[in-house]
Amino acid sequence: MARVESLVELFAGTEMDRQTQREILADFPQASLLINTNDWLAIRRQAQKPPEGPWSLWVIVTGRGWGKTRTAAEWAVGRSVRLTAETGLPTRFALVAQTFTDGRDVMVEGESGLLRCLPPSLLKNGSVEDSWNRSLGEILLANGSMFKIYSAERARRLRGPQFHGAWADELSSWSDATRGPGSDTTWSNLMLGLRLPPSPQVVVTTTPKRNALTRALLDDAMRQES
Repeated sequence: MARVESLVELFAGTEMDRQTQREILADFPQASLLINTNDWLAIRRQAQKPPEGPWSLWVIVTGRGWGKTRTAAEWAVGRSVRLTAETGLPTRFALVAQTFTDGRDVMVEGESGLLRCLPPSLLKNGSVEDSWNRSLGEILLANGSMFKIYSAERARRLRGPQFHGAWADELSSWSDATRGPGSDTTWSNLMLGLRLPPSPQVVVTTTPKRNALTRALLDDAMRQES
């Protein structure tokens, strides 16, 4: 998949018109699934690209306006599509917010949320109405993959389900963030479910706020890079 991303980024540095780009991409079916109307792979900044090499944790701690919501949403969509293409199996991703309403209004329905990043070709029956269940907090894709909202208010609901990946939003504001990554917290319960192969990954997006959980995850991310 890295070759496809390089192709799109190459387009971004040329004067090739959009129609010509899409005609070329038509020969790469998997690429066409990842290229939405905003051509994220071509316009994202260097800092918005996932870490290179194998990784399990990507922590994005920034102020408002950096684009962390869009970055995480695009990562989640791309990761799901690539895993299904590689394994032939649907994926399961957890969307974890402080409250269910936060997950719905920001991570899914927000101006940079998942529904803005998912082209109709990926949605169940090609429509938001058939793929997005607001009451359950579930997005179903045409290939059977699912994104589901969980909240720090009901951390124990993360016990039991298994995931290929997760997006944890505004983690520094979670109700149990002051307890750190200890047992029976939102974070520890999420980690128990991140066990579906081949390589579970989690992206954390949060505004800066000092607490035990944020410090612990930043330390983990730094050790991973070293």
